[in-house]
Amino acid sequence: MTEYNKTDFAFADRVEDLLKELVDDISIPIFRLFMAPEEGGGCRGELYLLFPDDLHRVDALLREEFSVDNDASETVNQAEEKGELALAEYLFSLKAPRGALREWKPFEGKHCRLRIGTLLQGASDALNVCLKFNDESTVDSKAIRKLVRMNALLEEAEEGYRILVKQAGQQVPEEGKKDFFSSSDEKEELRSSSDEGLNALYSRSDVESATEEEISPAADRVDLASLRLFFSTHVSLLELWEKQATQREIAVVHPPVSRQEESLRGLALLLNAAEIKDTFSLEKELKELDATALGARLDTLRHTFGEAMDAWEIDPYALVFLVLLDVKWEVLKDKDLDELGIKAVMERIRGSENQA
Repeated sequence: MTEYNKTDFAFADRVEDLLKELVDDISIPIFRLFMAPEEGGGCRGELYLLFPDDLHRVDALLREEFSVDNDASETVNQAEEKGELALAEYLFSLKAPRGALREWKPFEGKHCRLRIGTLLQGASDALNVCLKFNDESTVDSKAIRKLVRMNALLEEAEEGYRILVKQAGQQVPEEGKKDFFSSSDEKEELRSSSDEGLNALYSRSDVESATEEEISPAADRVDLASLRLFFSTHVSLLELWEKQATQREIAVVHPPVSRQEESLRGLALLLNAAEIKDTFSLEKELKELDATALGARLDTLRHTFGEAMDAWEIDPYALVFLVLLDVKWEVLKDKDLDELGIKAVMERIRGSENQA
């Protein structure tokens, strides 16, 4: 079995997270999405949707966000022309400006191979393999005709489910939007077969296929673009933090994007002042704050500032700012926080309180 290093798994995981966020942003319900390393340094995976109407939306999404190799791909349109619930398969790579960001620099030149279909198409494909129907030369013609009829029934079932949902006037429930196989057995098997562990997956010093110079930015500073990309692939983390804050009656607001952008800019100032120099290090800091540790930090904030926090404007990025300010206080306490802009960020968060 081929062994893969941390960079191979890091690339597959990052592409998987990015795809999940992109699909979720346009409200496409999925049944399964996973990416795993592929020989040659790229990654491969599968995306199964609940409804066929969304296949063309995914096609458009991939073309907008990535560089698709049309010659090496079998598109949704081409798969539909073949009929019999054929799966589409896309070969694509990162394109600018995302590919130029430093988080993605270690993966420059790597490709992704993604099979796309509906849940029933995936089931049909699996059954065909199990029954060895993919090799028609060895299958009785009557069995092939039976298979065609069964595939036609599955296509009708897909359309019937979509019609029922529309007639009911309901949206697909949140449970239907989850990736039920986010922890793929195949992927975990690949991980366990590799020499390297996964504990320091994003650690610069441990990634064998990329030097520290390739991963670390020339300016050695966190910038807004890298933070935007980081949090776009860690939405669930922000949601978890917001839930923890709400449980302690710390209100998290969602102001206009321009206001949240100010908080993100303030967070970048804090990270640089706290000597968290890239998003790999940021991810490590955030992972160390498990539910218990994060809860303790939030309790400290609530106890320290009390009811005054009720008047603060704490959006998700401001929440991260406040927690990390507490976590990294030993590093920050002897620095000129006024000159570094940290005090100004804190005053903006406390704006309503100061006006009162």
